[in-house]
Amino acid sequence: MIKEIDDIPAPLLSSTPVQMVRGWYVESFQDILSLESVAQIDENRAEEYVEKFTQTISMILKRHAPVVVSIAQGILELKRTHGEHFMGRPIQYFLDRIYMSRIGIRMLIGQHCELFGNKSSPKTMVGVIDERCDVPAVIMDAIDNARFLCEQYYFASPDVSVVMPHQTEEAFRFPYIPSHLYHMIFELLKVGLDVLCA
Repeated sequence: MIKEIDDIPAPLLSSTPVQMVRGWYVESFQDILSLESVAQIDENRAEEYVEKFTQTISMILKRHAPVVVSIAQGILELKRTHGEHFMGRPIQYFLDRIYMSRIGIRMLIGQHCELFGNKSSPKTMVGVIDERCDVPAVIMDAIDNARFLCEQYYFASPDVSVVMPHQTEEAFRFPYIPSHLYHMIFELLKVGLDVLCA
């Protein structure tokens, strides 16, 4: 990711928010390098090493939480100073790469931390994956939060309902990552509600 950031056009690379993001990736890379080599691990202390690794990547996960907002700030700065025409293919390619990599990295880190760090996960959870993800409940949660946001901004929000075919609720439970489903539905609803309320 450091290499990807270094290859973006200079005006975006030089923006303060993007330099902060680059700094976080450098710091995280150094954190990973500082961990003991697997070849040097004493089998009698394996649990201790797993705990240290889990703490390190959990800290990295928290550190990188504001990456999306920081990149967006860098893009806004670029648009203000250089205009819309600067948003060409190299920048779109960079955004696609960083966001896709971010999803994969956060998924892997989250899965590891849940499996090795969270001792109180519900029985249906395997890491971040819920073996019986309650799709209607996740969708309703996203609807409630999107409507709340809409009401905060527009002082009103339209009713949203979930229509399910004549099947049992059990048909809408399957292995999935509830947080990913929530974010997808929430973002779609935000756009939809924004169009309806604007």
